[in-house]
Amino acid sequence: MSNEQPITEPKESVDNRLENGTFGPHNIANPKGRPPNTYSITDAIHKAIDKTPSIKNKLGKKIIDKALAGDLKAIEVIWAYMDGKPTQRVDAKIESESKAIDLIAALLQNAYEADDKESNKTASS
Repeated sequence: MSNEQPITEPKESVDNRLENGTFGPHNIANPKGRPPNTYSITDAIHKAIDKTPSIKNKLGKKIIDKALAGDLKAIEVIWAYMDGKPTQRVDAKIESESKAIDLIAALLQNAYEADDKESNKTASS
């Protein structure tokens, strides 16, 4: 026997966010959840690999070959799966929503510019 209480839906979903933006008690953001039998790219890939197991080996070999040829993205993929990506610290102390949006936009712009510079380096090599 389990001590867990059964989950019951409230009669009405309410938007009772707390001051910090998180959901308050009894708030259901998506009360019906994902509809059953919806398309999932992950499921499609798993089915393809299950149907033809050699696909996994071919993909792995392709990534390794690209990495050995100097493809930085392929090297990053291999490192990410071998060691895991490093944890990035994010300062979440933001005074207002507009400041948060400006901060996120700046972070995305910096990431885009860094990726663009890396792509240009690789293309000119």
